Amino acid sequence: MSELLVELDCDGVTYQPVVVGEAVITRYRVGAPTKAVFTVAKDDVISFQEGNEVRIYWGEVLCFLGYVFSKKRDKEEHIAVCAYDQLRYLKNKASYIFQNKKASDMVKEVCGDYRLKTGTISDSGFLFGIRVEDDMPLLDILQRAIDDTYANTGRQYVLYDDGGAICLRQAEELWSDYLLTEANAENFTYESTIDRGTYNQVRLTSSAKKENVTEYLAKQEDAIARWGVLQLTGTVQEEENGAQKAQVLLEESAVVWRKLVFYDALGDCAIRGGTTITVTIEQTGDVLYNQAMMVEWVQHRFGEKGHRMDLCVKGGRINLAE
Repeated sequence: MSELLVELDCDGVTYQPVVVGEAVITRYRVGAPTKAVFTVAKDDVISFQEGNEVRIYWGEVLCFLGYVFSKKRDKEEHIAVCAYDQLRYLKNKASYIFQNKKASDMVKEVCGDYRLKTGTISDSGFLFGIRVEDDMPLLDILQRAIDDTYANTGRQYVLYDDGGAICLRQAEELWSDYLLTEANAENFTYESTIDRGTYNQVRLTSSAKKENVTEYLAKQEDAIARWGVLQLTGTVQEEENGAQKAQVLLEESAVVWRKLVFYDALGDCAIRGGTTITVTIEQTGDVLYNQAMMVEWVQHRFGEKGHRMDLCVKGGRINLAE
């Protein structure tokens, strides 16, 4: 079985402390940096501070590279550590005016402004007109551009930190041959609802002058007959196709939302939020699933049981992660 190794760098000195209990790494597809928590035993040699680099290995595989953000010490001389990858610095708020730029251009600009290392930044293709972002978290600014790219093109991109380099890649590039089944996970939960994010009518208005407002309406009559009117409203920017955007939003939201979470599955360090895997499950009660699904979030645990993970997946009729 592989072994857990934590390295802490402080002023050019690398420490390899004794880890007490589990190390846990949580990765998300959107909205949050990767978080690593672990506890080390204090001795007469180890010395590290907030801001120091952390590397976590499982065997020879680098599973996390980030920075210490908090420490908590107890009377047994154990130090609980919380670390984040570079996406944590995108929690800073700022104001930006982007003109004739793609989401990928925005990622490069923001990372450059905040001295963040970058890796593969795939060209996101869709060119925006003017985007004004006022006092917003950088991560929200970039994710909104990524989401709007998807709404206008149907192409989904994932922003993440890969071993100390921020990347933007098309979701279809992040495939894994990992097979998730009821046999290699201890348990799962399956939920269905129309109470969160279900809409069967979309009404968008242009952001032009008030005396020349254009409205775009898309609706699904059979879903209205089943559930009543559940309406989503919004606006359309000048460079956007309003009818197409309304239809895309309707197709996304005129559904029963279903959530599927697996617990204590066999671990694979390559799995992150945004990775596509194959899921096979029979015991949901209404649908048999045997298809590719995207990981929305995954929690890797390294300890006495080896490497295990909890993960939430989306794909097909499984469409909810919150």
